[in-house]
Amino acid sequence: YLFNIDNNAFTDLKNSLGAIYIVRDPRNVVTSWSKFANVSIQKAADTLIKTTQFGGNLNVKEGSERSMVHMGTWNGNFQSWKSFKYQDRYLLIKYEDLIKDKEKTFRNALIFIKNLSNGSFEVSDSKITKVIQEIEFEKLKKLEEKEGFPEASKIKSGKKIPFFRKGLSGQWKKNLDLKIINSIEKSCGKEMKELGYL
Repeated sequence: YLFNIDNNAFTDLKNSLGAIYIVRDPRNVVTSWSKFANVSIQKAADTLIKTTQFGGNLNVKEGSERSMVHMGTWNGNFQSWKSFKYQDRYLLIKYEDLIKDKEKTFRNALIFIKNLSNGSFEVSDSKITKVIQEIEFEKLKKLEEKEGFPEASKIKSGKKIPFFRKGLSGQWKKNLDLKIINSIEKSCGKEMKELGYL
């Protein structure tokens, strides 16, 4: 979330070159978050539309829970980062485009970085293809199974919940009931329309 903490900017244009903001349909975020955090769909939906920070439990001796992450709500987070847009230092990427058109989306990100940083690197189609082949979802999933992944969550039994689970879009149509869909669309409707999700 791009905001001020005790009148100190989280970041600004003096110490950030720009922002690449990856957004995902909040209805899919809810299904994904529910699995990742091992919580009910209702709790995941409440987190998305009402919660502004995660973590910060200093009673935990180690791990990510000790660090507080100020996320904001889904729509608040999306709106906050658009301040970079008005400085021409903002690239919006939809998660769904990463699935649908990987090459074009990755190329756009590289061109954005190159232009923003006055970079001298070459944006090569053959390198883009090679990188995408190396990080295909199924490869990452198998790599996690073999070597683990530090971002994966643990349930109370100590068993890890896979981080690379499905990586699809549109799963909300099968997993969300109408009440939850309506609450998300009511809370995030303005931004969802702007992004073409509604």
